Amino acid sequence: MDKNPASKRTIQKAASSVIVYGILMCLLLVPASVSAADDIIGFPDESGDNSTEIKPDSIIVMMNPDTPVKLMSGSYAVKDASTINESVNSGQDSESLITDENIIRDYSDAGIPGLKVVKILENSSLNETLHAYSSSPDVLYAEPNYIRYAHDMPDDPYFGLLWGLENTGQYVNGVSGTSGADIDALNAWNITTGSDDVVIAVIDTGVLLTHPDLSENIWTNPGEIIDGIDNDNNGYIDDIHGWDFCSNDNDPTDENSHGSHCAGIIAGVGNNSVGITGVMWNAKIMPLRFLDERGSGDTSDAIEAIIYARNNGADIISNSWGGGGYSVTLKDAIEDFAGPAICSAGNDYGHNTDILPNYPASYDLDNIIAVAATDSDDDLAYFSNYGPVSVDVAAPGVNIYSTVTGSSYAYKRGTSMAAPYVSGLAGLVLALNSTLSATEVKDLIIDNVDPIPSLSSVTVSGGRINAFKTLSAVIAPSELPKANFTANMTEGDLPLSVSFTDLSAGEPDVWLWDFGDNTTSADRDPMKVFDKPGIYSVSLTVANSEGADNLTKTDYINVTGKNTQIAYLIMPSGNIEPSGSGIFSVHAGNISDAAGLSFEIVYDPSVIYVENITLNSTVADADFTVNITDGKAVADLALTTPFTSGNETELFCINISAAGEYRSNTTLNCQNATYTDDSGSSYSIAVTDGIISITIKGDFNGNGFVDIGDVSRVAYMVAGKIPEDMTADFNGNGEVDIGDAAKIAYYFVCMISNI
Repeated sequence: MDKNPASKRTIQKAASSVIVYGILMCLLLVPASVSAADDIIGFPDESGDNSTEIKPDSIIVMMNPDTPVKLMSGSYAVKDASTINESVNSGQDSESLITDENIIRDYSDAGIPGLKVVKILENSSLNETLHAYSSSPDVLYAEPNYIRYAHDMPDDPYFGLLWGLENTGQYVNGVSGTSGADIDALNAWNITTGSDDVVIAVIDTGVLLTHPDLSENIWTNPGEIIDGIDNDNNGYIDDIHGWDFCSNDNDPTDENSHGSHCAGIIAGVGNNSVGITGVMWNAKIMPLRFLDERGSGDTSDAIEAIIYARNNGADIISNSWGGGGYSVTLKDAIEDFAGPAICSAGNDYGHNTDILPNYPASYDLDNIIAVAATDSDDDLAYFSNYGPVSVDVAAPGVNIYSTVTGSSYAYKRGTSMAAPYVSGLAGLVLALNSTLSATEVKDLIIDNVDPIPSLSSVTVSGGRINAFKTLSAVIAPSELPKANFTANMTEGDLPLSVSFTDLSAGEPDVWLWDFGDNTTSADRDPMKVFDKPGIYSVSLTVANSEGADNLTKTDYINVTGKNTQIAYLIMPSGNIEPSGSGIFSVHAGNISDAAGLSFEIVYDPSVIYVENITLNSTVADADFTVNITDGKAVADLALTTPFTSGNETELFCINISAAGEYRSNTTLNCQNATYTDDSGSSYSIAVTDGIISITIKGDFNGNGFVDIGDVSRVAYMVAGKIPEDMTADFNGNGEVDIGDAAKIAYYFVCMISNI
């Protein structure tokens, strides 16, 4: 967990805090609560709790009943807050200061004439607006529009026994208490009840992992599985739920009840209709057992448990144990732990630990919070140690009801019970702002206690912890946006309609989607139709005033199927004259948005020799390359502008220059044909082959030679015995005659070199 305190959100839930509303374009800073006597005037009742939030854009106004006409008109709102005081002081009629347009809500029709909710203008502050209305003789009172909360109470059946969370003066274990002598948990839970991201290591006698009020909140090692192997290479085999340093195994199950009791105080599962609730309703408890069934353990095991907590992601360590002498190694181990280290002050019946230290609570470390115990009357418990310098705060520690072994519950007392209250509170703080350092958490807890007379000179803070005050003082971190998204489906046949849902954290107000097919969207939750098959990587960039973040899900959308008919190439047959060339049209069907085409022409090199292949000049903006080897020509066509072909439409023409024996045939095998569309996706193409032949002029009888038989055939044409073939017009006079026969004869007897 990042402990960098520099990242802060500008929202504060405390007294004297500020609330920032709006994103990027509109930031309106207003006091969350201010002393009525000093800053905000016109409160009808100043006895309420000032540690509240205030709605920043409106106030509540009750008009003066001495002005009945205006009361019934329903038209009272600030016209210009910057000039109201001047107008009122000069005796200007108040009706000129008020217009209908700023009324948000009028309760006259609901039977409360004169009661209005009016908006605060952009050029005015909360205090200015309240002062302006309160100064008007037409206004009986004006007050802030406070934010109210439900007082959430968990449904855990034993909640009434947990006086440390809510003390109404009830009898608990035969003892009554004082109302309000509690940590004010109900109000605190309106802010947060915890987070599964907060991991608290309970370094103790272990924890009953199967307890129905604990099991859901037990930490699970994300890098480990039960297989007899140290999967995460942390030095511990199969440490799924922590470690037992006492027995050196992976089962930290409690054999004493002490650790389970502490765990329940910290984070017994809340609002689950079972048993009790902890200070945190949800968190992750990391059980680390170093105390045996008698509750004793050695320092080396404690040190190893602290190191394990540090190395495996714990945010807080809770230490309800002590005794023994000063250990440099133990101190160093706690100091090396980055988060808060909560330690019980000890139960030595009122020892001053400034004089008689109790370790580890008495180590002078910035991250240690040493905790004394109080009873249900807010008195220091008779058994609790104290220390004006060495003990920081107090927390409930008498008649504390919590989880124990046997899936049961029991009362326990001690500073061992008080420390977990503070551990749970520290966890709530980190649930609000995980970037806080250990010292910042410590200061928040110490600075926001309830001052208690019995503690004024015996602890650093002089008080008992107050969860609501502490959480109200937490400044949430500045929320850099964190991109995340999902889709309602990630695979299917085309056309595939996919609805994307933004799951980004940090309240982004800008979205940019890239669907991997050269299309984008600026919608928050776009719907995209993928109309081409392929596997697409989808990217989302989000931004707000704090910054931007990007998430790419590689190969996220798989669109299967092609057009209704398979694409194919046809290479028809043709003829090439000896050492000449022929034009072959390559046809295609159902190729959509093709940006490139590749194929191989395979032939029998013993029959013909392909000398060159060129693209017909009618294809524009094309880059055509051919690599000719013995028996194979590999052709690649790339187009600047993608084209769309229809069924059996001519795609392009190629010229093949070849040489070979007279009257020789070979099959042109068109193989490995693919096309690439304009999104970069590649598809295989079905092909058909063509036949190419090289024919010698004059070989009319087809025996592969020009001989006397060919002379006879031309003579038969001249005599009209067989139909004329104008290719036999060798002398070029426009008819087949005796001159043509003579020319072939001369060629036969080598009198001329060619025909």
